[in-house]
Amino acid sequence: MAGVFSAKSQDVITLKSGEEIKVKVEEISSSEIKYKRFDNLDGPTVVIEKAKVFAINYENGTREVINVITEEPTRVQETKETISALRDAAPTTFGLYANLGGFVFNGLMIGSEVTIDRRFVFDFGVGFLPGLCYAPISELDNAKGVMGIAGFKYFYELPKGGLYFGPFIGSYWEKGNWHWTDNITGAQWKDPDEFIGFLIFGNVGYKFTLKSGLFFRTGVYLGADFYSFTNGYRHVEFAYMLDLSIGFTFPRSKK
Repeated sequence: MAGVFSAKSQDVITLKSGEEIKVKVEEISSSEIKYKRFDNLDGPTVVIEKAKVFAINYENGTREVINVITEEPTRVQETKETISALRDAAPTTFGLYANLGGFVFNGLMIGSEVTIDRRFVFDFGVGFLPGLCYAPISELDNAKGVMGIAGFKYFYELPKGGLYFGPFIGSYWEKGNWHWTDNITGAQWKDPDEFIGFLIFGNVGYKFTLKSGLFFRTGVYLGADFYSFTNGYRHVEFAYMLDLSIGFTFPRSKK
């Protein structure tokens, strides 16, 4: 469409970018629009591609839409791309740690944790036991054994670390000389024995992380211990273990 308009009126061209230009439209062709700037009507004629123009508001009040802007689908696509980029940027990390709380209660435990999407943590640990995780060391001499635990934690991220909680299971084997005391006579003797146990824990705590990747963890495991001796005696007891860990996280390399 082409047209010639009076030089005394003012038109407004709205670009797709949202910018508005006050002009006097002179001619509209199939591919371009020619106009003079309203503040310089005696100046040169400006040519702009129709593909860049959204609409023209003419001086007489009419409005002509040149190109329909499909903004919503574009925003939806941009949102999907943004979400996808955020997921890709969310690091999957691998960490190693040593639970120093074991020196007080059950022996040194070393382990690893894999964090997915910053929130979901899979934890695997192995402990070398001088005594059960809940039993006083004075009740067991020359104890030796091993324990393994595995669990899942949900991590709620905070600026300098975060809270975590989740279920754990574990199993152990231990051997030593068990102390027995007669409450009436006070006589004491030792009974060498070995036993195995199965643990069910709930784990809760706080993890503090430095920019370098070094982290400190403080928390507690609380649950039940199902164990049996070689002589057939079986028992269930309350069990706990402190989580006083120091470790290092290795972030995934970003593409």
